[in-house]
Amino acid sequence: MKREDNTLYAFKRNAIPKEVYNRCVWLVRDYDRMKNLVMTAEISGQINLGKVSKSREVTLIADDSEWLFPLDVVRQAKSDVECVDRALLVVPEELRPGLLDMVSHRGKTNDAAHENTWKRWKKRFIYELAEELRLV
Repeated sequence: MKREDNTLYAFKRNAIPKEVYNRCVWLVRDYDRMKNLVMTAEISGQINLGKVSKSREVTLIADDSEWLFPLDVVRQAKSDVECVDRALLVVPEELRPGLLDMVSHRGKTNDAAHENTWKRWKKRFIYELAEELRLV
């Protein structure tokens, strides 16, 4: 049952507003890019994300191109990647790659599990991610 503002009632288990759901799905779709950004920043040795830097920008060189990122963007990307990684811990290990693929590419998963199993774990993963991001 829906209210007039298109959000789900909270009496259903793991029900979240559609805006929160969409935010989580787009975060998962952007997961690979953010993970590459954070890994490149850490490998380049320009920054240590755990410490405060005097510089407000990070210059990353990849594919013979220089990219300039604000330090806050890199820190937020690291935080989001960590949230997705923690939310994935609720999903069985053999289903994790397929689940990420299913959410990010809207693709059909392999036959490792029944369709209802994929739907159940997707729902649980999205809810856990919303909790990790402190959106619910």
